[in-house]
Amino acid sequence: MSSAIARTPGGHFAKGTSGNPQGRGIITPDLKRVSEIARGHSEEMIKVLREIALDTNQSVYARIAAATHILDRAVGKPVAPIALDVNDWQRSEEMQVVLSALRDGGHLTREKLLTIESDSSDEQDV
Repeated sequence: MSSAIARTPGGHFAKGTSGNPQGRGIITPDLKRVSEIARGHSEEMIKVLREIALDTNQSVYARIAAATHILDRAVGKPVAPIALDVNDWQRSEEMQVVLSALRDGGHLTREKLLTIESDSSDEQDV
């Protein structure tokens, strides 16, 4: 028996609806064992990545990938900043739509963007 998960017209999960209503999957004993084995080799794998990153005989791509993996685990993946220049907004309603979407979990639907674009072009035509 399958139950339909409520979605918005844009395909997003409806507000207050979980995309995974049964929660996190069960961690089987086999999966737990594989995870423990992998953790046991973490230090060794970091050394391998370090060797690749420093080996000038390796391709530039391999060296960059190895260095990136090390840094991602050491300091975390970088967060992409989002810059908004409020002075560039033509109307305060446009800004309110974006801020509302961000408050609702960051989902700015295609329909909302098209509405902003069409409203902006209508004003430019006047």
